[in-house]
Amino acid sequence: MIKSILKTAVASLILTTTLQAEEKAVTMRTILDGMNLIQLGFLTNTEILIEEGVFEVNHGKSILEAIGKTKNLSFEEIQYPKYIKQITIHTDLLLKEYKSGEIKKAMLEYKSLMNTCISCHMKLRDYKDRGFKFKFK
Repeated sequence: MIKSILKTAVASLILTTTLQAEEKAVTMRTILDGMNLIQLGFLTNTEILIEEGVFEVNHGKSILEAIGKTKNLSFEEIQYPKYIKQITIHTDLLLKEYKSGEIKKAMLEYKSLMNTCISCHMKLRDYKDRGFKFKFK
């Protein structure tokens, strides 16, 4: 009896962990697609692409917010709210600057948004332990 309860508990934990990992992968893909649309919008000077890209990034951000509210977070994942706030700030400013004709300022916000993505990846994936020594400002 205890063995079967233990097996069920372990199986549910593995399933939950797998689902969270899969959900994170889909989220990262959504954000990546948004970043690519924004970049293409800059290259082609197409406002609709930039708006769609910002929408995709914000959609991915909302999934991160939902993941951030679960109770099974690692120490590094507890920092999601910090990155979510930065994503919000940069996407809002990027769109505002682009629509007001300040293309260079909008591109600088895109760069800041990309640095936020990189900072989060550096923290969550712990690249430092693999011998990489990146420094982003």
